[in-house]
Amino acid sequence: SGGLTSIECCWFDASQNDGPAIQAAFDVGGHVFFPPGVYVVGTGYPFTWNPNLQGISGTGPTRSMLVFKTKTQTGDWFNFVDPFHLRVADLGFWGPGMNSTHGGRLNFSRLNQANILGLVMERVEVHHAAADAGIKVDTPILSTFKNCRGRAVVGYPIWLKGPVACDVINCYGITCLTAGIFIDGGAAVGLEGCAAEVAGVGILAKNVFALRISHSDAEVMLARIADAPAGVTPSAVAGGSVPTGAY
Repeated sequence: SGGLTSIECCWFDASQNDGPAIQAAFDVGGHVFFPPGVYVVGTGYPFTWNPNLQGISGTGPTRSMLVFKTKTQTGDWFNFVDPFHLRVADLGFWGPGMNSTHGGRLNFSRLNQANILGLVMERVEVHHAAADAGIKVDTPILSTFKNCRGRAVVGYPIWLKGPVACDVINCYGITCLTAGIFIDGGAAVGLEGCAAEVAGVGILAKNVFALRISHSDAEVMLARIADAPAGVTPSAVAGGSVPTGAY
C-alpha cells in the first residue's frame, strides 16, 4: 500500500539457495514482501542497501523466516549502508548456531551520512547468530524498534550506537554472552517494556544523555564516562526496579 511496489520472493526447499533472488528483489526497490515460508540462504549475502528500497516485510517472525545455512560465513547477513526511511517488519532470521566461526547479524551502518534517519523495525527476530550483535544500528535518529527479539546471540541481541530521539519498545534479549540490549551513547532514548535474561548484563546503557527506562525487567547497568560529575558513578539496578530518567 502507499504506492509501494510489492515484490514476492519465491519459496524453495532446503536444497535451493534464495540468496541471489532476495538481493535481486532488493535491487529493484520498493517494498519487498516475503510470503509465509522458509527462505534458505546459502550464498549471495550480505544483502546490500538500495536507496529505492522502502520496506522489507513478511507475515511474522515465525511465518516468514530467512535461514542462513552457511556455517563458515562471518560478518553480516544484512549490510545496509546509509539507509533512510526504511521499515523492516514481521521477519525471522536464523543462523546455524553460536559457534564463533558462524557469523551473522543485521548491520545498519553509516558511510556518507551523519545518521540513519527514520528506521523502523517491528516484530523482527534474530536467532543463533555469532557476530558481535544480532541487530546493530549505527547512529539511528528518529527511529523506532518495537517487539524485536534476539535469542542465542554471541554478542548483543540489540546494539544501538549513538541513538538520538529513538524509542525501544517491548524488545527482548535472551541467551547471550554480553548484554541483552546495549544503548551505546546517544541522547533522548526511551526504553519501555523491555526485558533480558540469561545474559551477562540484562540492559547496558553507556554514556547516554537523557535516558528513560520504564516498565522493564532486567538487571540494568548504567555507566557514565570517566569525567562524569562528582558523585555520579556506574550503578546496577536489579529486578526491574529501574528508575525513570536514569543516567
